[in-house]
Amino acid sequence: MRDAFYMTAAADAQAGQRNWKADTFNLTPTGTIAFEADRGYTGNGVDGYLATGFTPSTAGGNFALNACHLSFWSRTDAQNNTVSMGSRTASTTAQALIIPRTSLDAMSLRMNVDASPTNIAGSTNSSGGFVSRRSASNAAAMFRNGVSIGSHTVASTALPAAAIVIGAVNTGGVIGSFNNYQFASAGFGGGLTDAMILAEYNADLAYLQGVGAA
Repeated sequence: MRDAFYMTAAADAQAGQRNWKADTFNLTPTGTIAFEADRGYTGNGVDGYLATGFTPSTAGGNFALNACHLSFWSRTDAQNNTVSMGSRTASTTAQALIIPRTSLDAMSLRMNVDASPTNIAGSTNSSGGFVSRRSASNAAAMFRNGVSIGSHTVASTALPAAAIVIGAVNTGGVIGSFNNYQFASAGFGGGLTDAMILAEYNADLAYLQGVGAA
């Protein structure tokens, strides 16, 4: 179900860049983004991000229009209006991105949608394991630590024609909205069930507790 999974809280930077799913779409640190052993990558909020090279509209992977997910583990709790992970064809076209906690304590959940009426109130902590999932043409939801914290019924429109990045958003080839959270893991791919999301959270938590990152 996954096209990529990265445990960026690895022992060294090279290991943190590897795709555990297959030896493809490995991460490329770009700009100023710092690696910390057993903790992960932290952008500077100016030009740092992790490039995946995976473009949903052309990659031919599991990431599908009405069955897909984005995921990451943030070690930072702070209000931040910038994008933690995602891509979009244009600023209001074919968006797949996550903003886990805005300055208004809301989250922005956009999964293959054009417009952006997808902000959901009640997100007061940006640390932990986040999964943004689309499970049908009219169903998308955000999970934190294995539990659903919001959903919407905005209809899907198209897959993004830009490669997914972590720590920012790729808008038609232009990287912006740089984030400065510390990311301990990240991934993307096809649709996940509630049970799969909970299982991933538990597995990530066990690993991160083992290295002292959670």
